[in-house]
Amino acid sequence: MAWTEWGAAMGVFGTHTPGPSALAPLTEDPSGASRRFVEAVCSLEVERVLCHIMDGTRLAFGKRAGAVGRVEIRKFLVRGFSLLHSLHCAPAVIWTKGNLSVIEADMCCERLDGAFLSFPLTIVLRFSGPSISGIRVFTYEPEVVSQFLSPRN
Repeated sequence: MAWTEWGAAMGVFGTHTPGPSALAPLTEDPSGASRRFVEAVCSLEVERVLCHIMDGTRLAFGKRAGAVGRVEIRKFLVRGFSLLHSLHCAPAVIWTKGNLSVIEADMCCERLDGAFLSFPLTIVLRFSGPSISGIRVFTYEPEVVSQFLSPRN
């Protein structure tokens, strides 16, 4: 299934969060796989995150591609995690339908220099068996988050 097809199936378009009508038939994360992935990301341990993804996993931010494959995702995580002192995620709700999960959460990041940012986040995970084959991340202020997570000169 193409990215646009599975995004459309979940009611995800652009940077918009799925509306209640698109999510009505979903159940809350029965296997706990989505929650375990979020916990791994918040641990800031790259190898722990990589345990959840497949070799060809695609990571995207909104409509922009971020990284494809474990090697590229590993590089991305090492760069991002090296800037952070802490990362906390408070999932408000996790919905699951078929092989897709939608996580609505509040994120709090603290950089090593003490700067702090809090923002809402939507994560859409596509599973292939127990592993994640696709990750899409949406936020209302992508430029602010990107600037916060950029290395300082």
